Amino acid sequence: MSVVVITPRAGDLIDLSIAKAHLRVERGDHDDLIRGYLEAAASWLDGPRGWLGLCLGEQTLRTEVCVTRAGSILPCGPVTEIGAVTYGPDDTPLDPALYELHANRVRLRADAAWAGSPSPFAVTYAAGYAPAKMPGAIQSAILLHLTILYEQPEDRELAALERARDDLLSPFRVRTF
Repeated sequence: MSVVVITPRAGDLIDLSIAKAHLRVERGDHDDLIRGYLEAAASWLDGPRGWLGLCLGEQTLRTEVCVTRAGSILPCGPVTEIGAVTYGPDDTPLDPALYELHANRVRLRADAAWAGSPSPFAVTYAAGYAPAKMPGAIQSAILLHLTILYEQPEDRELAALERARDDLLSPFRVRTF
């Protein structure tokens, strides 16, 4: 299933002041370097091609799914809103009264009278955590990844940091089999 990013996340996932406090950096001459490393850590994790398979920052995505009464999972949640559902070669909009968002699924409403085919609908949707709502474990993992990039620890320390980071992230990782 292909997922296209329509509007990428904007802004930092972790505030620079928090990152500097985590690294115990007080001076300002490394701010650009730290911002770059924060973006590298975020890009490694975030969105359809990220290691987690989740949207960490708010963004707009588009994918094709079958919309049925049981529903189809929209990838790269958490899904916050469905912008549009379209079908056919000319992207005919499906009446919003016919579908709903339920637990990261787009599904036909129980009372919907849709006689068309359930295959494929293009769904444009908003996904990602609001700035203050990202789970603390993910924020901590980003900071650990920042530590790896900024401090370039010895092999033994590096392995421990990577293990701790991956342990924090593993409950959130979306696996595709």
